[in-house]
Order: sequence, then C-alpha cells, then structure tokens
Amino acid sequence: QYKALFAMDGVELVVEDDAIDAIVEEAEKKQTGARALKSIVERVFIPITYELPSKKDVRRVIITRDVVERGEMPIWVTGTDEEQYPKRA
Repeated sequence: QYKALFAMDGVELVVEDDAIDAIVEEAEKKQTGARALKSIVERVFIPITYELPSKKDVRRVIITRDVVERGEMPIWVTGTDEEQYPKRA
C-alpha cells in the first residue's frame, strides 16, 4: 500500500530486510497479531508520508532498522545521491 502511495509521487520505497525484521520482532513482543503490525507500520510510515511533499527531488526513500527502532528519519535519496544508494535488483 505505501509503495503504491509513494510511487504516485514518483518515489521508490525501499524497506531494508533489517527494517522488516525489526517490525516483526516488535510485533511479536506485543503479541497482538495483525493489529501490532498495522500500528507499527503506521507509526513508521505516516510521518514519512507527511514529510515527503516538502522534500525536493527525492527519488527513493530507504527505511532502515533505525527508522523502525529509534524513530529516525529514513534515507532520502535525491537525484544527486543515486550513485551512493544504487537501486536494488
């Protein structure tokens, strides 16, 4: 759902494997099943969706474990940063 939302703005959403692991680990700790997953995903992605329109020339957003666990902002990849953060295969 979020990948499609970001794609509408021409932005690729990348969720690193470690970030997915962190979401799963946190959900398992809460022991509430899908409700935990939904609340964690919303907590992570909603602030990013509000921040994205203010960012210029963002082509890719990379969600890391630190975004999930520490509430840090994601890596915003602009056109000039693409060599540093190449697309994943």
